[in-house]
Amino acid sequence: MVETHEATSSGWKAFCEDLAAYERDATDPPASRLALMLRVLLLPRLQAVGLFRLSQVVVQRSPGLAAVVRMVSSALTGSDLSPRAVVGGGLRLNHPVGVVVGPNCVVGARCSMMQGVTLGHGRGGSPVLGDDVFLGPHAVVIGGVQVASRVNVGANAVVSFPVPDGALVRAQKSSVVLINAPEASSTKQLS
Repeated sequence: MVETHEATSSGWKAFCEDLAAYERDATDPPASRLALMLRVLLLPRLQAVGLFRLSQVVVQRSPGLAAVVRMVSSALTGSDLSPRAVVGGGLRLNHPVGVVVGPNCVVGARCSMMQGVTLGHGRGGSPVLGDDVFLGPHAVVIGGVQVASRVNVGANAVVSFPVPDGALVRAQKSSVVLINAPEASSTKQLS
């Protein structure tokens, strides 16, 4: 079973952990708290995380307001993170466009997601991710699978099976399957 004790941080505490992760990994760390707050307002990666945490805080009291915050986040950043997902502190959305996290997903602490990542419901439920997981561009984790801690999921990988601690998951190597040469009148099919 994946440890998810760190994924239950409160909205404000989790957001502070998200900002700390950003500051720790930034190539040009902000000089002051004011500079950090300006980045939260101006950088899509921090807007997406901040609005997601805000929607998590308000969803219990006002699901309608949480839906509005989610729509604003989607319009500003291109991400769609359900306020009902359980996500630990230290979340990093380096390029938030196309990131989708469904309502019953559980994500541990210090998760990094690149553009186009999808975590969603499928056969057996929604995914549970451990701590310190990296999801590369357009990675998909679908269904009631458990992805343990310290896992790296490569670009375009589709995960629908349990992944052990410390594993590296990659997509199939690309290959040419069709050649349409301009000098040839017919198309060759490769096997």
